[in-house]
Amino acid sequence: MSKPTRQPAERSRFPSGRLIRAHGRFGFAAVALTVVLASALPPAVSVASGPSANMALNYQARITNSTGISLADGSKSVKFVIYDALSGGNCEYTARGTCSATESDQLGKDVTIANGSFSTVIGESGDNSLDGVFSGDEERYLEIRVYNGASYEIMSPRKRIVSSAFALNANLLDDLDTSNTGGSGAFVPVTDSTGNFTLTKNVNFAGGTFFIDASTSRVGIGDTDPAALFTVGSGGLFRVNSSGEVTAAAGITSSGSITFSGVASGVVVADASGVLSGGHLIDLTADVNGILAVANGGTGASSLTDGGILLGSGTGAVTAMSVLGDGAIVIGDGTTDPVPLSAFTSSTGYLKHEYGGLEADVSAITTGGLFRGTGAGTVGILAVGNEGQVLTAQADGSVIWEDASGGGDMAIGGTVTSGTAGSILFVGSGPVLA
Repeated sequence: MSKPTRQPAERSRFPSGRLIRAHGRFGFAAVALTVVLASALPPAVSVASGPSANMALNYQARITNSTGISLADGSKSVKFVIYDALSGGNCEYTARGTCSATESDQLGKDVTIANGSFSTVIGESGDNSLDGVFSGDEERYLEIRVYNGASYEIMSPRKRIVSSAFALNANLLDDLDTSNTGGSGAFVPVTDSTGNFTLTKNVNFAGGTFFIDASTSRVGIGDTDPAALFTVGSGGLFRVNSSGEVTAAAGITSSGSITFSGVASGVVVADASGVLSGGHLIDLTADVNGILAVANGGTGASSLTDGGILLGSGTGAVTAMSVLGDGAIVIGDGTTDPVPLSAFTSSTGYLKHEYGGLEADVSAITTGGLFRGTGAGTVGILAVGNEGQVLTAQADGSVIWEDASGGGDMAIGGTVTSGTAGSILFVGSGPVLA
């Protein structure tokens, strides 16, 4: 049995050491119940108060003995318990302790008696909260139990708490309590003292146009079952996960540039999971597959002739000429594809005679030197002769430089036509003036 720490000092004044009430043992006179709200509005006025409203009952009573004499000033322990019926019923509230089938769990609180009356606030600091006790139109009855020095005596009958107390419902909206910390049942959400708005369950707009899943902290637009931190479209067509990774079922289209933070400069590649990373070099053997078209800077061909020269073909694939012969060059005609021409004796040889070449190394020629045939299809260098020498043909067909005195007479057949005036024609051993 719960007892207050201070024992009442008046118990010796009553018969048998007990408190005697009117109507048997103990009586109440002029009991009044008043609702007190933190807003200090009239008790019968319905107000929409926030969750910080101080819901309490101001209770005043006068206690006398069986002869109507008020109790002496002092302290008494009183239990205040609210039930849902005039007798029996369920405990809906106790100012101290807990509502249970065991009366000792319902504890008393000290009140101060002055001139036979006391006043207290039920639900004040130190008491249990009255939140939810007056949330509907149910009947509520207050039971008072006063400690007589040995036990708590019940003051009968219980007092019905009438409509003025239900002004506490001013803190409700359509019988729903307000909360700034969320809740598991129906309630009216309001902001806290700093303006924050807290919900602990899902938020769902009509048609699933906007959905917040409180259990997973995920948001869906047009998606009532978001599979990622943020999704758009039924089935998560666009997703952003908690790591910031973005997945788009239909790809991402931008009218401007797209900047990726944390991606190093260089070639950007995707791994097997589709994650992009930068700073890579392309391995043309391992990383490139297929044929790169001409329009994209490739050849459009899967293979080319080894050693063949590549020929363009418009937007078509590049083709390769056959390997050129030894000493051949490529010659074009300005219209059709170029063709090979065997113009040199070899890849390290000389330009052939038929294409205007000497087919000889003439790098040793000096000033006054002459080219002369040295055989069939060959050319050599004839060094410059001495002063006064003339070039003479030999019996073997070659030519050499020789002194002029070594010559013989020159036979002239036919008519000799004079030359230009002043010219000299040498005939035999002396000049003849023409």
